[in-house]
Amino acid sequence: MSQKLNNVKRYPLVLMLEPKFRSNLKSPLCGKTDYPDAALDEYLSPERCFYALKECGAPVVAIAGGEPLLHDDMPEIVEGLIKRKKFVYLCTNGLLINRCIYDYIPSKYFYWSVELDGLQEDHDKIVDKQGAFEEAVSGIRYAKSRDFNVTVNCTLYLHQRTKSIIEFFNFLTNDLKVDGINISPSYPYERASDQDHFLSRENTKRIFRAIFLSKKFKKWKLNHTPFYLDFLAGNQSYYCKPWSNPTFNIFGWQKPCFHLNEGYYKTFQELMEKTLWDQYGTGSYEKCADCMTHCGYEGAAIEDMYERPFKALSKKLFGIKTRGPMLPEINLKDARPAEDVYDRLVESKMYELDLM
Repeated sequence: MSQKLNNVKRYPLVLMLEPKFRSNLKSPLCGKTDYPDAALDEYLSPERCFYALKECGAPVVAIAGGEPLLHDDMPEIVEGLIKRKKFVYLCTNGLLINRCIYDYIPSKYFYWSVELDGLQEDHDKIVDKQGAFEEAVSGIRYAKSRDFNVTVNCTLYLHQRTKSIIEFFNFLTNDLKVDGINISPSYPYERASDQDHFLSRENTKRIFRAIFLSKKFKKWKLNHTPFYLDFLAGNQSYYCKPWSNPTFNIFGWQKPCFHLNEGYYKTFQELMEKTLWDQYGTGSYEKCADCMTHCGYEGAAIEDMYERPFKALSKKLFGIKTRGPMLPEINLKDARPAEDVYDRLVESKMYELDLM
């Protein structure tokens, strides 16, 4: 509201903080850890994390990676962010919660955000590790027993059955009793070794309409605006607003978004002022063609909600439309072709940081 009152056009809602790229899992569907070993060993100091937050001023910080619990200074980073009255979501695959939980203190500002992408069979296949589901669930149960807030981040893929997804959300709600569920269609990372199981926009809308038909839908604690959920069901048309979720990591401020690495800037102000935002998003860039993830579109939904509060209230009361025609898709014919810039960008930043 303060940003709107000050007539600020582009503003951050969530800082995506990546203090370390290294992970203890190697999923064929992940494109966030394909870096040289020297980069995987590098990390952000607590001071750099705090300065990045000061630069952008977002009210929420999502600490991602990599696996943040592999960072030795993570307890200090979390404590410092909480002292600054920021809501902190520590995004983890859950395998190390039981070992590391004693380094953290429950707070209304702190959430364990555990990546679970379905029930055991689905999740273990997606992360390519047998037993990963059981370990993560054990961590969730233990965190809840110690009075921590726990949310689950669930990414959906093409091979998952709607019935299994609904059963999974019921399990999170009724059995684990998590404090929130973040859902997102998968983004086709260009560096992921498996390119066959990502969702197209057409598949995303069809799958989410089927999920939202569940009689249990209203009981799920989904951490999203009604407008974003309506967007996933094909009933809203939004253009991506990637500046609402800026990403900061060892290389600097990543443009244009968390998913897509097309360059870096040294300061947040440079990111906001120098990025050619109109060149990205569905309909503008080939790599964005199938994206419907919350890191770009939840910001658009939130802005729409504030501009049309009565429509938002109506959507909250009457629910998501799951039948009938969907809105026409964004025209893709004028999207500029994808550029292969990853290797060149990473190599140049490695030299800059003297990691080569």
